[in-house]
Amino acid sequence: MGSLNTDSSSQAETCSNNPYCANTVHLLATGLIDLYKPSLTNVNNQLKELTTKQNILVEQLHDENLKISWAKNSEEMAEMFNMLKVYQTKLCNIKREMRNLHEKSAKLKKRALRLQQYKEKENVVKTQQIQHEEDLIPKRTDK
Repeated sequence: MGSLNTDSSSQAETCSNNPYCANTVHLLATGLIDLYKPSLTNVNNQLKELTTKQNILVEQLHDENLKISWAKNSEEMAEMFNMLKVYQTKLCNIKREMRNLHEKSAKLKKRALRLQQYKEKENVVKTQQIQHEEDLIPKRTDK
């Protein structure tokens, strides 16, 4: 047993003289790991979470890009836009025609009103003329 003690005491003397002793290095490494391990574990977890979320976003962007490219290349969409142009043109033509019809109807209403006023005036003049002629004719009196 004496030899074991001498070996450990000689190791202790060697470690105290040698700063690069395996035991010292092991203790320093363990202390350093214990010091930084919690924060590094936390950072590692945050990076994993961030990577997961980033992958989800990349996947969603990829899906949206596929939808947009499908919409651009879709024959149905092109046909719908062509039909939209046709219907837009038809709508503009109908609006223009309705404006023209409205203007014509307004002119016809004015003309009808003027004709009605003219006829009424003509009737009044005729009535006055007949009344005047009747006034000129001598009335017979029976005596």
